[in-house]
Amino acid sequence: MSNPLIPPPTYTLWQCIGTALALSRRAVEEVRALARVPGPQGEPGPVGRPGPQGVPGPEGRSVTGQQGPPGRDAMQLEDFELEAKDGGRFLALILKRGETVIRREIRTDLMLNRGVWREGSFMKGDCVTYGGSMFVAEEDTSEKPERGKAWRLAIKRGRDGKDATPDEKRAPEPVRFR
Repeated sequence: MSNPLIPPPTYTLWQCIGTALALSRRAVEEVRALARVPGPQGEPGPVGRPGPQGVPGPEGRSVTGQQGPPGRDAMQLEDFELEAKDGGRFLALILKRGETVIRREIRTDLMLNRGVWREGSFMKGDCVTYGGSMFVAEEDTSEKPERGKAWRLAIKRGRDGKDATPDEKRAPEPVRFR
């Protein structure tokens, strides 16, 4: 049902939408530009009525109080000591001034090599070898590696190499590089 008086469109729908968007973007830019231009200065308005009386402010202090006791001086760098125990597993911060001593210890989770696994207790971060592999303790534990979730495999044992056969006697050859 086409009207012979109206010619068919020569643009696609997407071309029409693109043109409409471009025109609307340009119109918005013009409106913004006009909004930034100030209009002419108007006549001043009439003077307003006085407002109600405000709430009285707080009473001022003109009397000076007594001097307070002197404050403690801050610690100086010379008053600080840092002490490491058990290969760095525990760090102690020691603050000394005169007879006053303040000591605070923190535990680190450093990986410390404890050698071959033996019966006993291990702390989080301890590394041991067991069955040719190296394990790291994920939590404080006394159980054997490979048994439970307290140990994590860090380095897996390698395979044994092939045995050499001393029967093969070859003359040494020079190494040549290209």
